[in-house]
Amino acid sequence: MKKRICFLAIAVVSSLMLTACGPSEKKVGEAQEKYVQLIEKHNQVVEIHKNVDDASFDGALLELKGKVAEVEAYNLADMHDDEIDLLIQIMDALIASYDGYLETLSEIKGQEEAAVRIPTAIALTNGTELSFTGLKLYEQGDSAIHVDVLENLEPLLPGQSLTGLLVQRDVDNTPWVLALTDSEGREYEIAIHGEDYGESVSLDLVPGGGDQGLAVRPKSQQEPESQQEPESQQEPEAQQEPESQQEPEGQPGPEGQQEPGSQQEPEGQQGPEG
Repeated sequence: MKKRICFLAIAVVSSLMLTACGPSEKKVGEAQEKYVQLIEKHNQVVEIHKNVDDASFDGALLELKGKVAEVEAYNLADMHDDEIDLLIQIMDALIASYDGYLETLSEIKGQEEAAVRIPTAIALTNGTELSFTGLKLYEQGDSAIHVDVLENLEPLLPGQSLTGLLVQRDVDNTPWVLALTDSEGREYEIAIHGEDYGESVSLDLVPGGGDQGLAVRPKSQQEPESQQEPESQQEPEAQQEPESQQEPEGQPGPEGQQEPGSQQEPEGQQGPEG
């Protein structure tokens, strides 16, 4: 979303910085240093503001930018030390205002990103013959410092599984990177495309193609097949056992049937003897 205002970063070049020959050098240096801090803070707010959809702060930030322009218009060469002190106080107040907006905009940016991200829980099984001492999982292109999941844990040995991994998929389904370090110090990077997965997925780390020599594949699709096979074997056994047991047991029970009247005839042969 394009911002409705023109809120541009300011280069640290102005009359405030270039003309400083009247007052004491110490005071001029303090003012110049403070001005650099102010511009750096302004530019930080500009960067985060352009990535936030919420436009409710546009007016306030334009007003703040106007005050920065007023500071920039001062000519230090025409000022006394006490006047420069007052100017430094003004810049401190502007920096504090920018700090407040920076914190608020950071929170809003986080909320907006969280609203459009879908979490996916990952369980990873080491299906290789390698042992891994380092594992990082991060969004492709993320330049932040990445946490090593195995830093305070034992190495991930062949056949072992690691649960609790989580990725946050954005609306663009940006791939995630699984960065691994084995016990020999070799490093591997594998792209994970989360758009193919739901809320959770179990992945096998296996020897694979490509330059890395490793790959991940979901095993969630294989599990139902392995579960169905034993079920199909158990069903015939459960049906055959009661049928085969009932047939022989039914032989001594003809008394409950009415057909075998031939067994009653011998009992009736005693009549003629009387």
